[in-house]
Amino acid sequence: MMLHATQSVQTFSQLIPGISSSPLTLLTLLAFIIMGLVGFVIWKWSPVGRSRSADPAVAAYERMLRILKKQGLTKKPQWTAFEFMQFVEEQAKHIAPIVKDITQTYCRARFGQQQWSKDYSDKMQYQLAMLKPT
Repeated sequence: MMLHATQSVQTFSQLIPGISSSPLTLLTLLAFIIMGLVGFVIWKWSPVGRSRSADPAVAAYERMLRILKKQGLTKKPQWTAFEFMQFVEEQAKHIAPIVKDITQTYCRARFGQQQWSKDYSDKMQYQLAMLKPT
């Protein structure tokens, strides 16, 4: 068994020029590879990874979609933001005004009719909190 491990280390060190064949070097390299993979998985599947937009309007809208999905209101991929808003108006009248306001704010900020501001951020945080079931 030890002979096989030594052969693997020597074979690996021959693949990458400049890498020493010491087990410590190879363990360090393996540790970096594993940390990179774990970091990628965390980024990909965490809530931070889900919203890939630096645009706060998009991030707020995506957060609203996640909250509503947990309540059984899922936006179909082919629907526009306004089509989804109409769906919510039909299915959940009690939250429709909030969804309408968030959607309209998102569209105005996203498509250039208004600049995103601190006031929008504060308002969105408040409205998103109101959407969560108590």
